[in-house]
Amino acid sequence: MEKSTAIARSATNSALHGLAPGVERMMTVFVNLYFIQSDDGSWFLIDTGLPMQASRVRAWAEARFGPTSGPQRSS
Repeated sequence: MEKSTAIARSATNSALHGLAPGVERMMTVFVNLYFIQSDDGSWFLIDTGLPMQASRVRAWAEARFGPTSGPQRSS
């Protein structure tokens, strides 16, 4: 198991799957969220999640990317 996967499972107790280098999927209830990390370390969140899941998503993102790192915004 990859370090990021182990961190994420302990932080959120969620099913997390690495799909490709820099691409990870988190399952919440019955929908998916995707975290995509660029080579420069910036990251993006594609959130198709449900209400009341924000704390789980935030905990995973903080465990994986650090508490002061936020996702990039698309323009």
